[in-house]
Amino acid sequence: IDVVATALLVILLIESELLSAYFGSAVAARRRVLGVSIMPLLLIFAVIVFARTTSLR
Repeated sequence: IDVVATALLVILLIESELLSAYFGSAVAARRRVLGVSIMPLLLIFAVIVFARTTSLR
């Protein structure tokens, strides 16, 4: 199950990279700044999902 959480996290990272590459350097720079604050939130989200799925078992 933690493999699923890691996969989701990787997918989110790849999507943000693709979005920044697609929308250009201005958005990429802004998103890079946002990524610093979003990163911990994504990690916390992954931990919460992992805890929920393991408690359901």
